[in-house]
Amino acid sequence: MQSLTKRRLSAAGLDALLREATGIGCRLEAELTDGWFNAAYLVRLDDGRAAVVKLAPPAEAPVLRYERGIMGTEAMVYGRLADLADGAVPAPELLLRGTGFLAVSVLEGTPWDRAAEHLPAATDSALRRELGAVTARLHTLTAEDGRFGYPAPEAGLSAADWRTAFTAMVDAVLEDAVRWGCDLGVPAAGIRTLVAEGGQALDGVTEPRLVHFDLWPGNIFVDDRADAPRITGVIDHERAFWGDPAAELVSLVRRGRRPGQRPDGRIPRGGRPPRPLPRRTPPARPLRPLSGPDPRRGVRPPRLPGGPRRLDPALPGRTGGRTARVGVTRHGPPPLGRRPAPHATSV
Repeated sequence: MQSLTKRRLSAAGLDALLREATGIGCRLEAELTDGWFNAAYLVRLDDGRAAVVKLAPPAEAPVLRYERGIMGTEAMVYGRLADLADGAVPAPELLLRGTGFLAVSVLEGTPWDRAAEHLPAATDSALRRELGAVTARLHTLTAEDGRFGYPAPEAGLSAADWRTAFTAMVDAVLEDAVRWGCDLGVPAAGIRTLVAEGGQALDGVTEPRLVHFDLWPGNIFVDDRADAPRITGVIDHERAFWGDPAAELVSLVRRGRRPGQRPDGRIPRGGRPPRPLPRRTPPARPLRPLSGPDPRRGVRPPRLPGGPRRLDPALPGRTGGRTARVGVTRHGPPPLGRRPAPHATSV
């Protein structure tokens, strides 16, 4: 995908970047073009290991406030996962890290969104049970500094308590919506009022737990053999934050389903989804600008942290984003009206 946030390098430039920062060079094998935010490359390191190199956006690239410094968040999470018992939360291994890039190992298996079409019901059910266990183990990680919110200092969106952090996280997205001219459908003040009215519930969260917040099927790799189905890795931890684990239910419940699709992935008899319920709450995900050029063409519109990406069941569900089989994927669906044609890039 083309995006203003992608920093592209030639084969020589990529080799020089790694060699200067780590003393280990690489041979470029393929650019992974499906992602929306980071440029990513499949490479072969000098020592023979296959790896995926992800490049952070250029310093001048337009990003949302919470997206500042999130590559550091991803590296931090891989480090914390490595401290857990072996295989507790399967994930790529962090191989190399430097300013503006990281390199991770290549995962076995297939992205769940690709495998879903041919998974027997029993296999899918077994994988969903395992995902619940993996997620629970992920949530055992707590913030070492005791703070809530986004860990990257560049974002400035952390606080000593969950109410303050969550309020700041929501405010940042609302301010970004104004900056990029995204229509919310309701006044921002109404959303701020909802957050303020729920303050007592937020105060009940007293321990900052790690929340991945992007556990849609494209970010979960599976070995879908019927005799031994298993999850081989969870990827793209860069949007993680410290907060209430209940926020994880947003991506777990959606799981890429279409409108009206049941949690088991099936459409009700007759092939038509049930009639949508009336909208009772504002959409948590701003739309693209109603008119004029979009200054962030190719970049995802903002989402509210810790809340549903779409509260209106009439809106389309997440598309099955295509993922190269190396541990990198785009984050969520493209902006409304710009769904890419399916293709079968597989490395």
